[in-house]
Amino acid sequence: MHRTQLVARGILIVLSAGVAFAQEAAQPKLTLSQPSWDFGKAWHPEPRSMVLTLHNEGTGELRIEEVRSTCGCTVAQPATNRVAPGGSTTVNVKFDTHGKQGDVSSKVIIKSNDPKRREVQFPIKGFVLRAVTRDPLGGFGVRALDGKPGLVGTLKLENQTDQPMDLKLKSNTLSALDIEIREVTPGLSYEVVGRTNRQLDEGQYRGAMIFTTGLDREPTLNITATIRIFSVVQPSPGAIYLRKGDEKPVTRRIMVQYYGQSDNFKVLGAKCDHPLINVKLGPVQEPYAGLKKMQPPMKKMCYVTAELPEPSKIPDAGSIIEIRTNDPEVPLMKVLVTTDKVAWQGIMYGTNPLPAN
Repeated sequence: MHRTQLVARGILIVLSAGVAFAQEAAQPKLTLSQPSWDFGKAWHPEPRSMVLTLHNEGTGELRIEEVRSTCGCTVAQPATNRVAPGGSTTVNVKFDTHGKQGDVSSKVIIKSNDPKRREVQFPIKGFVLRAVTRDPLGGFGVRALDGKPGLVGTLKLENQTDQPMDLKLKSNTLSALDIEIREVTPGLSYEVVGRTNRQLDEGQYRGAMIFTTGLDREPTLNITATIRIFSVVQPSPGAIYLRKGDEKPVTRRIMVQYYGQSDNFKVLGAKCDHPLINVKLGPVQEPYAGLKKMQPPMKKMCYVTAELPEPSKIPDAGSIIEIRTNDPEVPLMKVLVTTDKVAWQGIMYGTNPLPAN
């Protein structure tokens, strides 16, 4: 090769290497204005909010691909999803204390094109004060395998203020429950006892109990009341809701819960009538320790994983996932996949009519 050509080729190689190096060096770097957020103490139901700043301390353009939060927290989308080197954008973060008490936590998850940190987590914690604490926090509940009359559930309410509490039942929309208020410590703590007054079929029954407290803060308490009569085998959740507009595939898990006594319980198979829904069956296993302690105690469990398409590909009538077991009482279970929120709520939260008195 001619000397001039060799020199030109060498220069070209050097220039190409320099351009490649510059391109490789031009990388974004995501940093946060603070590593975490402790909002301290907040009275229920007052919200707490802050502004999180996302900085690009790199040399390439930063692209914010996703910003989402876990339970209890909401985030607004960034002011801009593209941040030039040296620039920044902001995210409004809000923590909702409604329905919470005591130590709480959540986090904001940020995904970007930062090659060293594709996902950054922003932890949030605080303490929610209540005028009246409740135990359990989720409200009053009765759980049983047999819907016979006389099933009992309890709820403890404790006054956290300097005023004496005078607890009285104002209304109860779950007529299958007879309610009794027991004063444990005058003005301070009470126990609410609910007892079923009729035979109930399998399913979930929901209502609300409203109490007056005589306190300046939280003068009324609206407490969810739930009765769940379990099948020997049942899926959780009993329905899967996909929100229209969230046009991306998702993966959901269904826990098959077994409350019977057989050591040989098996899940024989799972399938779906929709060609784009892929269903995978996991092994039958021992339940977690906490599930064994709940009433009724769980004997076995199994996960069914459903890979779901975009919501727009789900028919209006929904699709059915069928799960087969070797239990003679419940050989087949059906889980609805739907974009109809009303249909989903009917299965998840119970629209079962109460039997006549």
